[in-house]
Amino acid sequence: MKEININYDLLRIIDTLSVMLLHIATATTWTNYENTFNWYVVNSYVTILHWAVPCFVMISGMIFLNPNKKISIKTLYSKYIKRIIVAYLFWSALYSIYDIIAYGGSIKTFITSTFNGHFHLWYLVMLIGLYMITPMIKKSIENMDKKTYEYWLLLGCIFTIAIPLIRKVKLLDTVLEQNLETIGMGFVTGYIFYYLLGYYLYKYDVLPKQRRAIYITTIITMIFCIFINNFSVMNLENRIYLLGPFDISSLSISVSMFLLAKYNFNNLLNNKMKKYIVMISEVSFTMYLVHDFINLLFYK
Repeated sequence: MKEININYDLLRIIDTLSVMLLHIATATTWTNYENTFNWYVVNSYVTILHWAVPCFVMISGMIFLNPNKKISIKTLYSKYIKRIIVAYLFWSALYSIYDIIAYGGSIKTFITSTFNGHFHLWYLVMLIGLYMITPMIKKSIENMDKKTYEYWLLLGCIFTIAIPLIRKVKLLDTVLEQNLETIGMGFVTGYIFYYLLGYYLYKYDVLPKQRRAIYITTIITMIFCIFINNFSVMNLENRIYLLGPFDISSLSISVSMFLLAKYNFNNLLNNKMKKYIVMISEVSFTMYLVHDFINLLFYK
């Protein structure tokens, strides 16, 4: 039993539970603003639960960008991408059947909704895209020195996290929009950034002093984002909402959780716990796929 796998197995389980909690919250009255204590509580934990998908992607980057994991393009498609496509179509079909039974529909509805997918299955489509470009990314970083890798990540952070944050101010958004479309930095932005970040954090050591600074920054950004997201609802027309996988809280929490898994999780686990973690981790992907059926049954 490899200890490092146990650490990330536990992280994967926590990720899955966080996604489930997020979807439970957004299936309730959260989507409609209410000036109540309960709404603000739900809004607060919705704010800080969007880190889970970025962290999933970081785990994938840690695994698939590792040069020790030799995967040919043929194997990539015949094994990994094929498995995701099958899972996507199978679970999309089940959710489509449920919707037709519950709300009505036709064969056309079934076919359309199956290919469009249930809302949370977008993750599988995104993952297919990452897998498709993995051979090129892997080759690019194979002999890349640390400083160049960090420059790539810096550009990713600027265009994925910092600039979208700045664009939440309407005037700056107007100024930046056209220039950003022209410059075109898609190869460093979005989930590619998290994919690269996962392998970087796995490959390179982060000193205890640096980790403490990251953890403190994470706590500060969580408090800041919760405050902004709860305070801004009082002015709906000019609100600034710090929410989603590419906001500062999601970045800081996902990095902190990844580092906790790398350096600390193993110290918390005994052998019996590790066995259960392995068992649960093996079904965590299925948990992710099936969990919204529970939401549908409870919040129909």
